[in-house]
Amino acid sequence: MYSRAKILLDEESIREILKDSASMGSLNKLHQINIEPLSKSAKIDYLAALQKQMSFLQEWSNRVIIALAGDEEIDPFSVADSEESYRIIQDQDREEIAAALRIAPATAQLKIDAARLLSNHLPLTTQALAAGEISAAHATVIARETERAIRSGLSTDSIQRVEERALAHAELH
Repeated sequence: MYSRAKILLDEESIREILKDSASMGSLNKLHQINIEPLSKSAKIDYLAALQKQMSFLQEWSNRVIIALAGDEEIDPFSVADSEESYRIIQDQDREEIAAALRIAPATAQLKIDAARLLSNHLPLTTQALAAGEISAAHATVIARETERAIRSGLSTDSIQRVEERALAHAELH
């Protein structure tokens, strides 16, 4: 049985975690809190804090995906022979990632592509995801929606302005 003082301390801890950037320390603190005796509003805060930590973990997962599949982006419609051996390696990486995550290879490729876009072109979005300021879904939408502009050669400054506006919108929704 939990004392009222312990419950109040846990609820205050949750509010503090919500204010801080996402981190492994915050995730560990959340893991140690028993949610059953918490008030309904504290459970909602707990859920929000947990979501923030999940964003942190998604960015971490993106870094692992990049470590496995590499950050080099190739045109999937290119037929250059010099890229054929790289494409085979890329296919193997995609298959291994798909198996590890228990997802379809096509879904794994979407994750690889999003991780590469975030890593190579969208540093502000990557930082916001790591801090838990936006969800993984927001980061993925930003990556997918800016991909065409990036591929068409839009300047880095223009991409950054688009990214800043998308982040401002994402943080409010």
